[in-house]
Amino acid sequence: MEHPKLSPQTPSKNKETKKRPGAQQGLRTAYHIFTSSGRKNPYNEESKKERERVKEMAAFKEREKMKEMAALKDCQNLQNTKTHETCLEGDYHVTLEAELENFLVPDESTVNLAITMMNDPMLQIDCFGSLNIPAEGSNLL
Repeated sequence: MEHPKLSPQTPSKNKETKKRPGAQQGLRTAYHIFTSSGRKNPYNEESKKERERVKEMAAFKEREKMKEMAALKDCQNLQNTKTHETCLEGDYHVTLEAELENFLVPDESTVNLAITMMNDPMLQIDCFGSLNIPAEGSNLL
């Protein structure tokens, strides 16, 4: 009886890894350290160009961050002044301003509703939060 050949369940680790774009180059080797100045010049020039590029990228990222912060600050200022049109990306919102002098004064209908709810046995709740709803067979009906 011959057993079938099983293939491995995990992928092989021999795959070539890709470098990240913008990743730093490796450390200098002995070749770079001990070569003559004539042979070092191209490497030094490339190194200077790379340093400039890294500085430009850092400055660009800082400018982008400042733009985002300014946009966020502008958005917060717009929210504080109650003008949301440009900040909410085209959404239309309506808010209701409550009258401050009449906000906490209950009217007669609110008081009547509260009294009715307190006296109605169908709406009473005990201290544990369950409803006291009378069943058909109970003597509460």
